[in-house]
Amino acid sequence: MLATTVVATFGFNYQVTFPLLISDVFGREADGLGSLFAITSIGSFAGALTSARRREPSLQLFLLACMGMGVAAIGVSVSPGFLVANAFSVPMGYCGGLLMSQLSGMLTAHSDPSMRSRVLALQTVVFLGSTPIGGPIIGFIADHFGARWSMASGGFAAAAAGAMGLMTGGRRTASSSDAPAAPEPLGFSAR
Repeated sequence: MLATTVVATFGFNYQVTFPLLISDVFGREADGLGSLFAITSIGSFAGALTSARRREPSLQLFLLACMGMGVAAIGVSVSPGFLVANAFSVPMGYCGGLLMSQLSGMLTAHSDPSMRSRVLALQTVVFLGSTPIGGPIIGFIADHFGARWSMASGGFAAAAAGAMGLMTGGRRTASSSDAPAAPEPLGFSAR
């Protein structure tokens, strides 16, 4: 949850930085912004599909996705041109979709069934509640240091959160034997 808070506060604030990058750095208008958001969304969709194919969520994959999103965001920030920024936005979206799907899966699979809805509600509060806090911070960085630095700062924060998680024990994934059995969907048994 700590890594999620950091990534949501700083890394997922590219809706603040993309318009600045498009207008101030790449000299484009609304079509460029739409393109950048669309390509990021395609990557996010692919990341969610990748996560859905996995049998079990993984803490290590979640933390690697945090790092990958951060590195890709840094790549967007240092891109020499609009097309290179688009290329980096695909893995940024991919890792963002992957990390959110992995987080939801881990919280669902490894929480007590009686607490599952509360845990998922806490995830939503952490994610949606921290992003508006990071927006003004990222905006401040953009005002004082430029759009590239605001994008890079979110990337550094996401990469650092993933790296710290891996260094402090994220290499071990929770085994399914540690978790309570997941309920059958809609109460139907698979038997």
